[in-house]
Amino acid sequence: NTFIGETEYLIAAARPRYYDVATAGIQLTDKALLSYTGSWALQKVATAGTITTTAASATFTGVGTSFLTTAKVGAIIVLNTDAQNGVVLLWTFRRITAVNSDTDITVNAVYPTSTSSRAYTICAAFAEATKISAISINSSIYVSGPGYTTVAWDGTNQTWVTAFPAAPYSMVFKNYVFAAGTAANPSRVSWSTLLTPGTWPSVNFVDVSPNDGQDIVGMFSDNSSIIILKSRSAYRLSGDV
Repeated sequence: NTFIGETEYLIAAARPRYYDVATAGIQLTDKALLSYTGSWALQKVATAGTITTTAASATFTGVGTSFLTTAKVGAIIVLNTDAQNGVVLLWTFRRITAVNSDTDITVNAVYPTSTSSRAYTICAAFAEATKISAISINSSIYVSGPGYTTVAWDGTNQTWVTAFPAAPYSMVFKNYVFAAGTAANPSRVSWSTLLTPGTWPSVNFVDVSPNDGQDIVGMFSDNSSIIILKSRSAYRLSGDV
């Protein structure tokens, strides 16, 4: 759990008030950002505009939407107005598989009926098997994981942070953010600029014995340096950035 002001945040299963949606490719155990201010709530990235669906189509068409900014592959989109006894129904959940334009996205399963002017919510979520990491800096939480765009939450707004590496391991050290173990570079440790987790210069990285056949599996600080763990070895990263 992480605290910002008087609100508690938790990276956990997106369980409250939703039916099992396994047939739409989304599990109740998907990891999402929840907040607690008296009751748990699933945090959202975007709701502006409306959506039109076409029967037996996996395309959602937006009106007044900005999907190139607000939607990311892997995120969950929920059509809000299908409900029964206050519970969102199974077929309203889809995972975004492609962002084609500001008004056009593709989802992982067809929608059963044609509808228009649908209110919606886009939520950042990570599949159950995804290793994720969460850090807190500058009064915000940053959650990252392989194959997903990093998401930040400042207590009011949830936003995508595309520059932040899609890494399963991250940490704050000496006011820099370090991230390691991306799918593209499993032996690389990268770091941000000072106190700016949204800025990652291309030269700010070190490859840790990249040809040893071992991936990075963790890292931590001993207060004076960063200890980088690989499958069968460990390394120390020290000095000034």
